[in-house]
Amino acid sequence: MNSHPIILVKSMRGSPRLVRLKKRFKKLGIKKYKIFYGIKSDIKKKRDLIYSLYEKKKVKKILGRDMFFNEIASHYTTIRIYKYIIKKKIKNAICMDDDTYPSYLFKKWLDANIVLEGNKILGFFCAPQGFIMKSEKQSFLDNKIFLHKSKTHLFISQCLQVTIEYCQNFLRITKGKIIGQCDFPFNLKKNGTTVLLTQPYIVYPFDGGFSYLRDSRDNLKQNLIPIKIRREIIKYPFLIKGLTFFRILYYLSFVPFFIKKTNLSYYKEYFFDKYKVMFINFFTNRYIDINQQYIKHSNYPSDLRKFIKYFY
Repeated sequence: MNSHPIILVKSMRGSPRLVRLKKRFKKLGIKKYKIFYGIKSDIKKKRDLIYSLYEKKKVKKILGRDMFFNEIASHYTTIRIYKYIIKKKIKNAICMDDDTYPSYLFKKWLDANIVLEGNKILGFFCAPQGFIMKSEKQSFLDNKIFLHKSKTHLFISQCLQVTIEYCQNFLRITKGKIIGQCDFPFNLKKNGTTVLLTQPYIVYPFDGGFSYLRDSRDNLKQNLIPIKIRREIIKYPFLIKGLTFFRILYYLSFVPFFIKKTNLSYYKEYFFDKYKVMFINFFTNRYIDINQQYIKHSNYPSDLRKFIKYFY
């Protein structure tokens, strides 16, 4: 069994993002990686194959909506990657989207050959929202990188290290079918997956203005407050706290659950549990808030801090 983590990149043929990622790899001295190309919707034979694996009724029951083709195709590529990991008996692999910008610390992580054991996944970056444990952590690379255990669901599919045990569990639960969004199609805690996150973040999602999923995601966004108003609110900390408290009450009331008509387990993991912990954290400060880490300069290596201005 190959115990050295290898890099597996999800991309599309002709993607300008892949060109940029390869240049970054070259600059960092990363030479070994494998690319898995996704499928475009204009190839009928392959499109039909993907839809034959799409469990439409199950997805609708979990998410409360259908998935867009690019979401389905991306999940299909993920399944292919996990099958490859199992077939080649790869103990650990780093699965990366092609719009990932790795830092010099990511290269040091690779050189250290750090391997996870058991049904675990490790994120190198996380977008809001979510919480990680302050106390449950491990240090690596002379305290340059810490691994924190998650308290809630985390959005880490941009770039994550997976174990062969996790891949086996993933395929066992999904049966190799597309049953939900890639991040993630089933309840992780319920199925015994340990979720970890690096502090600081050692990669950054940078698509350079080119995205295959942006239009689909924009169509799904249902913000309670228009973007122009939110840009003004962010200038005033007391208004942000008031808005946050309103969101906590909104999601804890289960109103969105009845509006979206999602699966209860899905709603609890993606929404309810996060806002419950957020409420607790208001008074105890027991957990690390991803919202704060997301815009905190000290949570990034020096070569990633240039991106923070885009967070606003």
